[in-house]
Amino acid sequence: MRTLSEDTNPAVERMQTAIMARLPAWRKFQLIAGMNTLLSTLAVEGIAERCPDANADEVWFRLDARRVGAVAARQLGLARAGRAEAYKEGMYVTADPIPVMMMVIAALERLGVPYYIGGSLASSVHGTYRATADADIVADLREDQVDSLTRMLEGQFYADSAMMRDAIQHRASFNLLHLATGFKVDVFITKGRPFDRSQFERRVSAPITPDGEDSVYLADAEGTILAKLEWYRLAVCRRERRDAVRDRSSAAGMECAARRRV
Repeated sequence: MRTLSEDTNPAVERMQTAIMARLPAWRKFQLIAGMNTLLSTLAVEGIAERCPDANADEVWFRLDARRVGAVAARQLGLARAGRAEAYKEGMYVTADPIPVMMMVIAALERLGVPYYIGGSLASSVHGTYRATADADIVADLREDQVDSLTRMLEGQFYADSAMMRDAIQHRASFNLLHLATGFKVDVFITKGRPFDRSQFERRVSAPITPDGEDSVYLADAEGTILAKLEWYRLAVCRRERRDAVRDRSSAAGMECAARRRV
């Protein structure tokens, strides 16, 4: 029998899957946070070991670049420059995604914006938990709510209102970068298709604390799988388009070379 992980015995994998299935959502959120914190701590130690002469700003940049890329890391650096008192020399905040995600969700709820969590966090709650580099939120955000959302998040996040408006107009996505951790929250504007509407209808409430007092909306298990399959199909299409462009370019280049030889 083939397993999901090549280094795991089938019987062990069945036991592991059964254990994970019994874990409540709040416990899986805790485990995800613990993994992210550990990886962030190890990353900082690795940077410090390889670059012993690096100052705090350089370590921040290198860590952020690993998480969100060099361009976004530079944006974070500029945003932090105006709030230097919050980022003291030698102090690094690890990327626990749950509090960061909850800041965004709290702002959306205050504005009455329907939302649900998708992506890796949703699949981790429904299936096998793992560390994640970002949080994906699907939201039915309106353009007249953008300024209010920006004001609620400013000071804690790099939030570009123009990027938000563009995402709403094109039914695309925008990014929010948490200044203290570099953790990224991707907000996807719902496309309004029947499938997207059904995702909101089927979303489920999941507790994030042991007492169940705090909860968030998640895509349900079926919707999470369907969304993953759609992303896979789109990724394949994008790859095929890139290959087609490269093939046409190569063919044109070979044709020109052949003409030159003639």
